[in-house]
Amino acid sequence: MEFCRINILAKLLIEQPKSICFRNLILKVLTPISTMADVTNVTPAIPAVSAEKSINNAAVAKKAPQAPKKRQKKRKLPVIDYLHEEVCKVLRNCPEGAEVKALTYVLQPEPDFMECVFQKILYDINMVLSQRFKNFEIYPFGSSVCGLAFKNSDFDIYVDIKELPDKLKKTVSRIIYQTIDTMKRFNTFEQTVAIVNAKIPLLKCVHVNTGFSCDFSFTSPMGRYNSLIIRNILYLDQRIHPLLLILKHWMKTRNLLGTGKITSYCLIMMVIYYLQHVRILKPLAIFQAQIPRFIVDNYWNLAWNTSMTNRFNNCPDQTVSSLLRGFVNFYKDFDFQSQIICPLYGQTLSRETFMTKPPPEFEAYNQYMRTDGASPLNLHHPMCVQDPFALNHNIAASCGSVFRYFVLELRNASEIIKAQLKPGIPSAQFLLKFFTEFAVDPHANKDIVAKSTEFQVRLLPLEFELSVIRRLMVDASKSKPVEPDEVRKRWSQLTVSLIRFIFEELFKLQVSNADLLNNTNERLKKYQKMNGQKDVCEALDLIHWNVHGTEDVYHMKKLTKSTSLTYFVDEATYATNKLEQLNATKKHSIELNCVVTINATPVDVHVLFNETGQGKKNATKCFFQNFTRSIRNHMKAYFLFCQRSSFVEPESLLEACEREMKANEAVATQEKKPDEEMKLVESNDLTKRN
Repeated sequence: MEFCRINILAKLLIEQPKSICFRNLILKVLTPISTMADVTNVTPAIPAVSAEKSINNAAVAKKAPQAPKKRQKKRKLPVIDYLHEEVCKVLRNCPEGAEVKALTYVLQPEPDFMECVFQKILYDINMVLSQRFKNFEIYPFGSSVCGLAFKNSDFDIYVDIKELPDKLKKTVSRIIYQTIDTMKRFNTFEQTVAIVNAKIPLLKCVHVNTGFSCDFSFTSPMGRYNSLIIRNILYLDQRIHPLLLILKHWMKTRNLLGTGKITSYCLIMMVIYYLQHVRILKPLAIFQAQIPRFIVDNYWNLAWNTSMTNRFNNCPDQTVSSLLRGFVNFYKDFDFQSQIICPLYGQTLSRETFMTKPPPEFEAYNQYMRTDGASPLNLHHPMCVQDPFALNHNIAASCGSVFRYFVLELRNASEIIKAQLKPGIPSAQFLLKFFTEFAVDPHANKDIVAKSTEFQVRLLPLEFELSVIRRLMVDASKSKPVEPDEVRKRWSQLTVSLIRFIFEELFKLQVSNADLLNNTNERLKKYQKMNGQKDVCEALDLIHWNVHGTEDVYHMKKLTKSTSLTYFVDEATYATNKLEQLNATKKHSIELNCVVTINATPVDVHVLFNETGQGKKNATKCFFQNFTRSIRNHMKAYFLFCQRSSFVEPESLLEACEREMKANEAVATQEKKPDEEMKLVESNDLTKRN
């Protein structure tokens, strides 16, 4: 059988034209040819030696001349579709009890083969990088290290360049573009794409000799270490690996997994938290206790006690199928709107509580937030799953576009499990239904358009902001005690005023009062009830603004981390200059027309953006994204300014900043005068002596 497979591989490599991807040829051999009646004794499809020879043969085959071919439009997910068909074939003919082995056989490559491919990629990237750098190390991470890679998975690779004193985005961007130039000279990597504006800049490319996609990162070793930790977690209980394998394929078939959606890392952490909830896994913090800390990126502890066992085993009778049912039922009714999933301590936390005052066990997070330029955990997304290591990272932040469909598919899966996971029904038949029956969106024809034109963000008061207001109110009342509710109300009023200031002065938009919208009020009532606000009258004010603009002054603008006295003056000056430039060139015209509704309460400020249908498509979405990306930085700068001086109403903020700047310049001038007079006296004395 193995000899037959190798011969087939050799024949394919010789006969196939250059345009056929080598990886797809490998997949044709690695996946079952027959119906796979017996999978209890699965042997490796291709030994490591054969895979290595195949790669060399592929390089020879690529040199063969060929006739030019027409450029064809790529299918969206060709390899995933192919693997899905093979999964269905195998499950239809799979003996009872062999489903997991069957799925592993079809979906996952042999470790020796992946190691051989990685060594080939490693050799070529070494050749590229050594042309520019002398001291560097290369580490794989991600699914290929965890043991969760599919046959169509990419390689995630971290390049640690030792000679870089800092790894700022500007430096990393230069390195990425230099590496791309060298790759083009060597012709070992193609389809290179530089993603330099992301939180972690990436170089995406395809390795020519093997056809595998590669993602190179140069900034943080975090992925390298947490991949090793995840691999260790998979060994703690033998049910974790097959459960993740099933869920990962299920989400891939529904296009819910990947960049800009729910990431594999996020899915892994959601599974880990569910297993902690049912007392199969311990909280991850236990595995970091009583051992020396291992700090990465200056703040985050990635120490891990590999000698510690799980020792829970409270559910030894739980099968993979029953855990799958539990996972689906647990998350289909989960309160994503108000809760944070925290695998580090195996618990959920209220978003509001964490925003105002994180629990004391999050000392590392609190310490990080006291540093200059710290970015808080982003809670303005439908899902919040806290990274158990980088505690300021919401690893579910990219799921907004698929969140509704994710919940819809969970509910559909729950119905399938309820109907199929019964005694007498083969597990393979259940999995076949689980993978192939998709959810039907009840709002596909009517509500989906309306949903896409409505965006909302909820702002909660930070402890720092409340403390600034409390101190200033106490000073104003001559040390009389101030009620907490009064402090929160003042925060809410200042936040609303600041939002209008940001719209008008920093975004250069026209803001005017709008009439009340009944449908918007109804949505806000539902939102308030969902967040525990029983009476709409609790709102301080319900504000409706018509917002209009023609130019996107925030297009491609980088966030300003500095919060100095000149912050708002600099931001307003930038916006004014940018607006004049855009008006002259007529670029980035947005034709924004939307209604912004603000519900301000002592608890939060909820901002709802609605398109009026009269502007350019996606204008409100771009405006909303730029606003949510920058609002917290603006609020931090504002309250720091108030802390330095006193209460300043946002509408007079620019004048106050200019006054402070002039006062500081006057003080600096007065300090310079004695020095200048002394220098003048010394100069006169020297002249007299000469």
